[in-house]
Amino acid sequence: MISSWFNENNIYSSKTRNYFKEVISSYNNENFRSAIVMLYSTVISDLIIKLQELRDSDGDKKAQTILSQIESKRIQKSSNGTQYDSSWEREIVDKIAKETDLIESHIKIKLDHLHDIRNLCAHPALSSEYELYQPSKEETVAFIKELYQEILVKPPYYIGSVFDKLTDDLVIQKQNFHDDYDTLKFYLEKRYFNRMSDKMFLMIYKKLWKFIFMKDEDQQCIDNRDINLKCIRVMLNLRKELIFKEIKGDESYSDFSPNPEKCDLLIDLFISIPKLYEQFSPLLRETFETMLPDLPARKGVLSWYIHKDFDEYYTWLINDEAINGETGYSRPIVDALSTYFSNNGMDIEWIDYSILHFSKSGSFDSADSRFNLFILPILNKISKDQLIVLMKGINDNFQVYRRGRSWSDNTKIVNETSKRFQLDDSFFSDYQNFRYNKDIDEDDF
Repeated sequence: MISSWFNENNIYSSKTRNYFKEVISSYNNENFRSAIVMLYSTVISDLIIKLQELRDSDGDKKAQTILSQIESKRIQKSSNGTQYDSSWEREIVDKIAKETDLIESHIKIKLDHLHDIRNLCAHPALSSEYELYQPSKEETVAFIKELYQEILVKPPYYIGSVFDKLTDDLVIQKQNFHDDYDTLKFYLEKRYFNRMSDKMFLMIYKKLWKFIFMKDEDQQCIDNRDINLKCIRVMLNLRKELIFKEIKGDESYSDFSPNPEKCDLLIDLFISIPKLYEQFSPLLRETFETMLPDLPARKGVLSWYIHKDFDEYYTWLINDEAINGETGYSRPIVDALSTYFSNNGMDIEWIDYSILHFSKSGSFDSADSRFNLFILPILNKISKDQLIVLMKGINDNFQVYRRGRSWSDNTKIVNETSKRFQLDDSFFSDYQNFRYNKDIDEDDF
C-alpha cells in the first residue's frame, strides 16, 4: 500500500486529486498497466486544468495561446476522418516544457518515457511470446512518485513566469509583511518555495540579487529593495548551503559597486545569516569594510562577521573612540547589538560595554539618549563592581553630570541599586559630581 506515501491534499487541483486516487487504487491492487495509463492521463489533465486557471483567473496570454493551439489540434481528425489526432498530448508537454517554468528537462524526458510506456500498456503490444506488456512494480511507483512531486503538487503559476509572479506578489504584500518576517517566511515558503526545485530556486535568488544590488537605474527595483531583501533572507534560511555553494562558484554575485544604501542592506543580511559574509569575493569584502565607518546612524558597528571571533570584535568595539564618542546608535542598532551579545553568552560584557558607551557620551543630548538605550535596561542586572565603574564614568564626564536630566537619571540609579547592594548616601557622596534627589522615589519620574 502506497497511499500513506502521498498527501493528496498537497495536489493543487481537486479534480486531479480524484484522478490520482484512481492511480493509487490501481497500483495497490497490482494493476500496474492501469496505473500507468491513468497516471499519464492524470498528468495531461492536470496540465490543462492549470493552463485553464491561468487563462481564466489571471488572463495569462501564454496559457491562452498554448490552450488555443492544443484545442485546435485536439479536435482535429486524422486525414481519413475516422479518428482524432492524439499527437496533441505530446505537443502540450513540449510547449509547456519549452515556454514555461513548470517542466524541467529531466521531467520532460520522464514524461516522454511515460508516454511510450502508456502506449505499450494501453495497446495490444505483444511480446515474442504473445504476452501483453507488463510494467514492473518498481517502475510504476517511480513514475508515480516523481510526477506527483514535480507536477501534480505544483500550483498553476509555475506554468507562467514564477519570478514575475513572485516579485509582483511581493510588491502587493510588502505593506502586510513590513514588520513581520516570520509571517512573510511562512507565506513565501508555503506559496512558492516548498515545492520548488533547486534549479528554479537558484534562478529566482540570482534574479532577486540583481534586482537589489545591480539595477541602479530601475526605480521600481529601488523602491522594492527592502521587501526583495526580506525574500532573499527567507530563501537563505530555507536553503542556505545550496545558496552558499552558488555564491562561491559565481563571481557575478560580487560584481557590483557598494554604496551606503547597498551596504546598509548587506549588513541586514550578514547579521541575520551566519557565515554569509565569508562567501563573497575578497575584493567586495575589502570595499565593503572601507565603507563601514561612514554609514549613516553608525550602522557599521554591526560588523562582528568581519572579525575573527567575538573577542576580536569586542576589543575593537570598546577601543574605537570614534564610535563611542559620537552621537550614538538608533534603537534598532542597539537591539541588534544586545541580541548579538546575548546569543554569544556575553551578557556581562554587554553591561560593561553599555556603561563604557554611556560614559563616553560627547554631548548632553547623547548622554540623555544613551541613558535610555543602554543604562536603564541594565540597571536591574548590574553588579556592584559595574556600578562603581558607572559612577566613575558619570563623575568624570562633564557631558554626563552637567546635563539637565542628570539629577533624575541619577536618582533612578540610586533607587535601583541602593537597596540591592545595601548602599547608603556615603557611597554615592564619594563621587562629587554625582547629584541626585534623596527624597524622591523613581516612580515620580
